[in-house]
Amino acid sequence: MDAANLHHNRKPNVNNPLRLRCSLKNYDWGKIGNHSLVAKLFALNSGSAIDSHSPYAEFWIGTHESGPSFVDQGCENQKGIGNGAVPYLDPVPLKSWLSENPHVLGDKVLEKWGPDLPFLFKVLSVQKALSLQAHPDKELARALHKSLPDVYRDENHKPEMALALTEFEALRGFISSKIKSNLHVSLMRREVRKEKRFYNPFLVDLCCPLKMKLLR
Repeated sequence: MDAANLHHNRKPNVNNPLRLRCSLKNYDWGKIGNHSLVAKLFALNSGSAIDSHSPYAEFWIGTHESGPSFVDQGCENQKGIGNGAVPYLDPVPLKSWLSENPHVLGDKVLEKWGPDLPFLFKVLSVQKALSLQAHPDKELARALHKSLPDVYRDENHKPEMALALTEFEALRGFISSKIKSNLHVSLMRREVRKEKRFYNPFLVDLCCPLKMKLLR
């Protein structure tokens, strides 16, 4: 039997831990080189050398299309069959692997989320303040993804849970009613309508339920 058929006929041993090859994000706010825990994790995970001048911001473990993880099949299968070791297999996207082995997620996850991870696990090494982020709920995320798929890459909402390994500061829910009101008015001004870069009908409808009143 040739190696290709041997690989095809072998079923993965899902009772053992799977080794993942994970994704890296070099955002500007990340810690530099060996000062970054993310850099050290990625170096151990990938075998890559750490660039002492580059920021290492986030280490992603999951199925998100912007930074997917891959199942390292070679790590598990190199135990060997018979008298010979199995040749190394190319890594498989974790999303594809889960589609072929959905039972590992359990019945509750499958029933609610389907054959995919309902979360994205990240490790962050933060050198300076991150950019402001807007996290829509599930209904709004689905609408944004449908309207602006190039900007909102998936239809999931973005609740977050953080576990601080070192001293950590965060801001949440600090927008005031005055700022919110000014934003609504700015979106509706006629001069903004003339500048296509700043005008999006979907966002206007979303932010300004009283837009007709504001235009009077």
